[in-house]
Amino acid sequence: MMIQAIEFVINGEPRSKANNRILLWKQKRIIKNKKAQDYMNNFILQGAIIRNKYKDTVQFPIESVTVLTAWLYYASHRPDLDESLVMDGLEKAGIIKNDRQIREKHIYWKLDKENPRAKILLQW
Repeated sequence: MMIQAIEFVINGEPRSKANNRILLWKQKRIIKNKKAQDYMNNFILQGAIIRNKYKDTVQFPIESVTVLTAWLYYASHRPDLDESLVMDGLEKAGIIKNDRQIREKHIYWKLDKENPRAKILLQW
């Protein structure tokens, strides 16, 4: 069985799903705050560029069981290591069909004050 892989970078500081939520009491639901929404919108835009870059070699969205390796570069020591919005972004950007197909994860916390980003390797 041949393993396929793509590697790419999503620029912008990765956000934590748990720490970027707003509770709407009257509507009885929880939504992403502005920073998390902005990160997701940015991820989707960059995802279109990634899909275009690999369009000749990869059928998007990837539907196979997938291994995710991610190096999350933060601008300060404060953020928790949380890949959940990265996984959501992969799905919403049309890179993978569903984040439930990620069956193995290797997630690394890194510091880069000048260039926060998520470096992502997908293998299937």
